[in-house]
Amino acid sequence: MMGNLKQIAKDLYCLESTLKMPGGIKLSLRTTLICLPGERLWAHSPVPLNPSQADQIRSLGNPAFVIAPNLFHHLYVGPFVDRFPDAKIYAPKDLNLKQPELHFGGTLEEASPNLWENEIQFLPLLGMPKFNEWVFFHSNSKTLICSDLVFNLDHPRSTLEKIFWRINGGAGKPTATRLFGWMIKRPDLFSRSLSKVLDWPFDRVIMAHGKIIEARGAETLRQLYIRYLKV
Repeated sequence: MMGNLKQIAKDLYCLESTLKMPGGIKLSLRTTLICLPGERLWAHSPVPLNPSQADQIRSLGNPAFVIAPNLFHHLYVGPFVDRFPDAKIYAPKDLNLKQPELHFGGTLEEASPNLWENEIQFLPLLGMPKFNEWVFFHSNSKTLICSDLVFNLDHPRSTLEKIFWRINGGAGKPTATRLFGWMIKRPDLFSRSLSKVLDWPFDRVIMAHGKIIEARGAETLRQLYIRYLKV
């Protein structure tokens, strides 16, 4: 399923798609776009694009920054930059070892908020080195942007999907998946970084997979990860 560009708030847009997994399991995908001064766009976790969607993005401005937010959300970064060759890729530093064919504009570790006009704050979720997820806060819309920190999938439709999501943590509500939890090797470091994320004054949470959480997003995350926050 290919969706059209949807406005979420002022200067904040999303584009949705679906990934077909083995066994017919479908996983929703989302790219988040932020309009920056100078008709520049910031794009988080690209999805595959058709020509119509690429034109919709161009109608907003020129993609200048493409974010691969962890060591797994990079599958469509290359094709996205092929369509928008002026865009610079920013990613966790270890992704250049995993995807040496991508040409990076810089690492998230070395980037500073003024690169994005100080409109986007960002932090790493520490304690999970094989995943290395980064999360972002768009201050103007009070929105947290993440990839796999939380899922909020629809109720599964097929028996196989029901089994798959029951094993991985559930669907039909905001969920911290078991796979994400298995990646946390240092709960103390994860707790420390998540506490900093929860200090941001956000209500909305836009994740890569599932329905956007429009209200009480910080409280939702706090409850999902309460056992780590007590570490």
